[in-house]
Amino acid sequence: MPVSARQIKNPSEEGQVLTDQLTDISSQTVLYSKENGFALYNPEEVFLLPQIKPDDDFDLRKTFSLLSDSSFLQKVFLGKHSASFTLFEKLNTLVTEHANYEYTSKYSDSCLLGTMYVEVKDAVCTENILDCYPLPDVWKGFYQNDIRDYKTLIQLLFVLSVAGSKGYNYGVYQFMDKKFAPEIVKFFGFNLNELVDKLLQLPHYKTIYRIFHLLGQVYCDASYGNQVSRNILASFLPWMDKREAKKIFYQEIGSEKRERTVFVSQYDGINYWMSNIFQKGISDKEFVDYFSIRYNYYSKCEYLNTDPPAFFMKGNLTIFDFGKAYSMGLIPESEVIKELMVRPNAQESLSLASSFLFHKPTAWRRKQLKIYEGTDFTKLKETLKKVSGRILDIELKRGDSATEVSALALKLERVEGASVLVAILKAIGKDSFGRADYYYNTSYTKREVLSKLLRSCYPSEDDTAETLGELLKGTNISDKRLVETGMYAPQWLGIIEEYLGWKGLFSAAYYFHAHINEWCDDEKRAIIARYTPIAIEDLQQGAFDIDWFREIYKEIGSKRFEVVYDAAKYISSSAGHARIRKYADAVIGKMKAKDVKEEIGEKRNKDLLMSYCLIPLNKRSKKDLLERYLYLQQFLRESKAFGSQRQESEKRAVEIGIQNLAHNAGYNDVTRLVWRMDTEQMKDVEHYFTPQKHQGVDIFIDIDEEGKSRLKYEKAGKPLGSIPNRLRKYPYMEELRSVEKRLKSQYSRSCNMLEQAMEDGTIFYIKELEELTRNPIVWPLLKSLVFITKEGVIGFYVDKSLMTPDGRLLPQDFFTEVRIAHPFDLYKQEVWHFYREFLFEKEIRQPFKQVFRELYLKTEDEQAMQYSIRYARCRIQPRKTVAILNDRRWVPNYEEGLQKIFYKENIVATIYALADWFSPTDIESPTLEYIAFYNRRTYTSIPVAEVPDVIFSEVMLDVDLAVNLSMPMDI
Repeated sequence: MPVSARQIKNPSEEGQVLTDQLTDISSQTVLYSKENGFALYNPEEVFLLPQIKPDDDFDLRKTFSLLSDSSFLQKVFLGKHSASFTLFEKLNTLVTEHANYEYTSKYSDSCLLGTMYVEVKDAVCTENILDCYPLPDVWKGFYQNDIRDYKTLIQLLFVLSVAGSKGYNYGVYQFMDKKFAPEIVKFFGFNLNELVDKLLQLPHYKTIYRIFHLLGQVYCDASYGNQVSRNILASFLPWMDKREAKKIFYQEIGSEKRERTVFVSQYDGINYWMSNIFQKGISDKEFVDYFSIRYNYYSKCEYLNTDPPAFFMKGNLTIFDFGKAYSMGLIPESEVIKELMVRPNAQESLSLASSFLFHKPTAWRRKQLKIYEGTDFTKLKETLKKVSGRILDIELKRGDSATEVSALALKLERVEGASVLVAILKAIGKDSFGRADYYYNTSYTKREVLSKLLRSCYPSEDDTAETLGELLKGTNISDKRLVETGMYAPQWLGIIEEYLGWKGLFSAAYYFHAHINEWCDDEKRAIIARYTPIAIEDLQQGAFDIDWFREIYKEIGSKRFEVVYDAAKYISSSAGHARIRKYADAVIGKMKAKDVKEEIGEKRNKDLLMSYCLIPLNKRSKKDLLERYLYLQQFLRESKAFGSQRQESEKRAVEIGIQNLAHNAGYNDVTRLVWRMDTEQMKDVEHYFTPQKHQGVDIFIDIDEEGKSRLKYEKAGKPLGSIPNRLRKYPYMEELRSVEKRLKSQYSRSCNMLEQAMEDGTIFYIKELEELTRNPIVWPLLKSLVFITKEGVIGFYVDKSLMTPDGRLLPQDFFTEVRIAHPFDLYKQEVWHFYREFLFEKEIRQPFKQVFRELYLKTEDEQAMQYSIRYARCRIQPRKTVAILNDRRWVPNYEEGLQKIFYKENIVATIYALADWFSPTDIESPTLEYIAFYNRRTYTSIPVAEVPDVIFSEVMLDVDLAVNLSMPMDI
């Protein structure tokens, strides 16, 4: 017997949605579709914009005086367009003259100008983009002496644009050239084919092309360019009306031919002017002309909604052009809605608009949309909300079949509100979340579309845990489902944690995102950086933060941890999810080292290898630690029996394993573990330090008093400058080179690690320093450094004692904790000058600047401030600043500027400036505003007075370095 929708009792959340749809009278009578404009606009309404007319005094022939056909005598003796080709030839000659000019490219390659023309390494870019490239003055001189004005330059750029299209081998360009070129020639009055063919044959055509376009940016006269563009397009529009504006092109894809529509306005002779001009700062009057002309072309191209489909789907107008035109009253709202919902570019328009207006656009997007800065998009935003709401109306009530807006739903980058969240969860019901692709979903199934909407759903400003609780009343949405939601859409984690009362849920969820999510944006990276010092790339490849795991495991508890672990399957591959299970079992002691080692030997499983290093060390930890370290080295040696790719992957697994082992053993730095293990093994390489005679030559590794190693060769007691050729491939020489390479690497790592240890206040035991005296690489570095105990005893380490500059030995216990003294320690105890004098007089060179390091103290004014304005109004170059401070552990953050994190003290230092730290080039030289400090966990502000003096000094040292080295050259 049939059952009506009203007779269904206790339906599921998903079923209730469908039941409501079936029983709602309005939903039966009002169907949203393209036919009725989704009840947002009248699809029968046709909108037209009046055509813009060219200026009365516009003369196409005068505009292209350089390209118009020459006189009869010029044609005979010099050829057509001789003046323009002469300019191209002159630049080609200049490039030829400097073809052997060598420079270092931004890719760090050594290049010859004649073969490659790209940005130079560490270029100091100004507003003149040419300054970033080799020999800028040469090309500026060419412009000033030969081209002289933009009216000439824009003609040459037009020729290059046509040449660029003709240079393609794609069939569509050849087709358009054949079908549309004759009409374009009639319009312009000249034929560029001969000139273009000669231009393409120039030896340095590609370099010429690049230099001319750079000149176009430097010497651009936007007003003139806009005027020419407007007049050419306004003149061609009625010309286009009288001719066939489109053709059918047959595109060959394999053995198949597909029909595609192409329009004459897409041919480069016209399209160059369509896309050439729209500079930042265009006036409203200029924009009216700009939009009106391009809209008329767009409508004549049937809004690219053709049958067969248009070949070029990109229009010359963006959704932001429509938004600006709508705000100025040029077009009705219906035109904006059509762009967002029904035209071929609707998906891209919706994605772009929702990303830019409601979300954080990428650096590339922000640069792309810089021309719209200052535009009021309030009306566009309201229209976007209407469109988004209608898409949600349709998708949340859909069945299994895709709707007309399913593809659009996948492009929504942001919808807001706890009510929307709950509605989405009710619509999904008990179905699992989509896992087709966490970020790039292309499936239109109900599960995948709703899952994408869930990921795009964000809390509104008014949403709280109480708001969510009220909306959840009467639903069957479980705590487990909310945990899955927080994992899947982490923007809700804070509210969900507070609603559930699960302390530590936020940290636990991001723990999984850090370790098993294959992709992290900059916002997520910044959050993860608050919890762990391990690089996100290392975490994703298998590194494991034991301290973070133990912290969340203790805080959230084993039962809730299992719920979070189960929810993590939605953000990872099966391999990543299984690996984190192994790691957790290893850390909590569910694995036995002996059993795992045997299994690794049988399977050579890299995940097991990295887990092996996480199993708790036994009571005889020193022996156990060395055994595991040696096994990793053995595993690495055995990998040489396999192919190069497997060797590389197993080498990386060993590197991660050593990192995990270091954390397991309590070392906060891998190098310290390696030091200790290398010191233990130094006896295995000591024989390489003793001369060994081979064919009359004594060969050995010499380590000097600074710890630097090098190969030495002697014959009859006299040193040789190089190894004799007969011994170069000698097996013993291969061994020596390998050992020397390892020792040099250890020296370099040790220098960097020691400076970082001073900044971080890393603790060493006297016993540990004593063990390192046996390491010929590390000990020479350590013995020149000044140490300090907890009690404030300061001195150089000498035989279980600290020695003062006057030679007094202060004995210490083996388990006395010391750290590398910071200049602030020496300043505070008023002994700084003694150590400076001692090092200067004894001519002792330290591995890094310690005693002679700059010290930055807080001023009285800063002591009373929430942040420091010491470097306010200092101008910097963002890109160069990032490069300089990258080695000093600063990372850019979209929201907070440049930040440096001090994990032990839970402090985040931030440099604020009105700068785009992520832009590939420096468009402007912004000024610094202030330097602020925050709590790493709560992100509450820390007053300057409460910031540790060492941290304050190191941050100011970094900022001072950046200001001095990245200051713009025009200051």
